[in-house]
Amino acid sequence: MSKIKKVFSMVLFVLFSFLIPLGSFSTRAYAENRVHNIDEQQIKQDLQTELELLVESGVSQDLKERDFRVPGSKEEYKTAVYIYERMQGLSNFLPVNDGATIDGIQSFNFESNVSGNNETSQNIIFRKESSGDKKVVLCAHYDSKYVYKVEENPDTGKNQKVEVINDGINDNAGSVALLLTLAKNLDLVSFDIGFDIEIVFFGAGTDDYAGSKIYNQGKTNEDCEKTLLVINFDKIVVGDYIYTYVNEFKTPQETYFNKFLKGGDFKEFKNINAVEVNSSSVNGLSYTHIGLQSDHSVFMERNVNVLNFFSGNYENPLTIGYNEKENGKNVTCTENDSYSYILTNYPQMYDRLFDVYEGVDKILFDSNFVVQMEKPNNLEEKYEFWTNEKLAVLITLILLFVFAFIYFVIYHNLLKKSAKRATENVIEKLVIKISSNMEEGNKEITDLIDDKINRDIDKKDKE
Repeated sequence: MSKIKKVFSMVLFVLFSFLIPLGSFSTRAYAENRVHNIDEQQIKQDLQTELELLVESGVSQDLKERDFRVPGSKEEYKTAVYIYERMQGLSNFLPVNDGATIDGIQSFNFESNVSGNNETSQNIIFRKESSGDKKVVLCAHYDSKYVYKVEENPDTGKNQKVEVINDGINDNAGSVALLLTLAKNLDLVSFDIGFDIEIVFFGAGTDDYAGSKIYNQGKTNEDCEKTLLVINFDKIVVGDYIYTYVNEFKTPQETYFNKFLKGGDFKEFKNINAVEVNSSSVNGLSYTHIGLQSDHSVFMERNVNVLNFFSGNYENPLTIGYNEKENGKNVTCTENDSYSYILTNYPQMYDRLFDVYEGVDKILFDSNFVVQMEKPNNLEEKYEFWTNEKLAVLITLILLFVFAFIYFVIYHNLLKKSAKRATENVIEKLVIKISSNMEEGNKEITDLIDDKINRDIDKKDKE
């Protein structure tokens, strides 16, 4: 019996001797696989190819003009078909089928804020699966806003809105090209990254984020808990800086991202900046800032980690509305948001897109990514604070009080200056009249002067 025990002990020893190094080798090999090198020139070429093909897909063959990707339009649908075909060409990204989404297409209805009609749009959703049970969502909206300029009608002489056709490069074709490039190169990664990657192209994103709201409607709390991160791209081509937005308050995730997004044009967005005036809000003022003005904000309501990329210049203490450059007019929502104009005036556009691509790649392939994403972010309660309607009303009342005080101060100062100037004018006229009649001592003129003084004083009092 003792011999059997000795033999058994020796067998266990031999097994453990082999298993321990094997486990160490396996862990080491996985860590080495996480090192993901990218070819800068190749990525830039891919970005250019994707953007140019996307723009050309929007050219009407009969009119030879750019189509307008307004939410719910046939042009938006045609762009969705093009994106779907590009994604279908990948090997490892497969169309999602989960009830709400059939063969990668999630159709939905929404009320258009342009036409006021009930329109139809669609999200395009593909996923690369892994051995893990969690996922990362990479997303961007592919539609564009209705853009117009005001011109005088030669027949009626009245002003009218004239539709402006543009490519919508900054809003948001550049982001779509980046997302397609990411999908293409992530598709080629042969090792298991440890979590699913879901690529989502939102329809009707410029119509109150209709696509992202529909996407989130069917998600359970368990689905949200399994989502490690949502990375959103919106207006990333034109602007002085590339801003990143994570949360209203400092979080472990934000600190982690900043390690990979340093230098160059990258800036951490400050939540004290960029108040957005929005007539559709409850009180005419959107108390949330530009950092919350995109599809990622819908995910924040579900307590999901987000990382939003967008460009602009919000370095002033308070910036009102959307602002791209310190000096110069915005390109977005104008006829200048075209491929030819931006390529000529912003030749660094592909460098900008590559910087964002590289930052995302470093984050996703970092060995600590999953651990960092699973840390508590306290997003839910803090997000509710900034989206509270009572807070909006309070801020509006405070602003109205401030504006009223400023108006009172300015009006009071102007009134004082006006009274002083009026008094100086009266005195000046009196001196002239008195000096010219001093020698004559004419009582009639003296009475006239007295009468004039009294009338001027009465008039000033009334005013």
